[in-house]
Amino acid sequence: MAQSPWIYGCGPTPWGAEVGSYSDAAKDKGKPRFLPAWQWRATTRPGKIYVHVFDWPAGKLELPTVRGTVTSAYLLADPDQGAVGFTQTDHGVSITLPEAAPSKVATVVCLAVDPER
Repeated sequence: MAQSPWIYGCGPTPWGAEVGSYSDAAKDKGKPRFLPAWQWRATTRPGKIYVHVFDWPAGKLELPTVRGTVTSAYLLADPDQGAVGFTQTDHGVSITLPEAAPSKVATVVCLAVDPER
């Protein structure tokens, strides 16, 4: 029986080249390193936006417009949840980040959001 290219018969898997690729030139402990095709992605829960940063920017992370008012921002990896600087305008949110990422794979920035403001 031939192997199906689909997961559970639902169609092609969404995890193709659009999410990233492996680089033979960039190595991590001798293995090809995965290079994501995007800088960040976000997940949410009521009152929070978790921004998963894959490609650490120099200085600031620029995000599009957020519904509601961002009331605080911090790195999830920081046990003290020390605030990171941010500014919010009609054009988006700019987050001031530390020089180095706490994680090599992905660092999560948590934004607390008040949807009523």
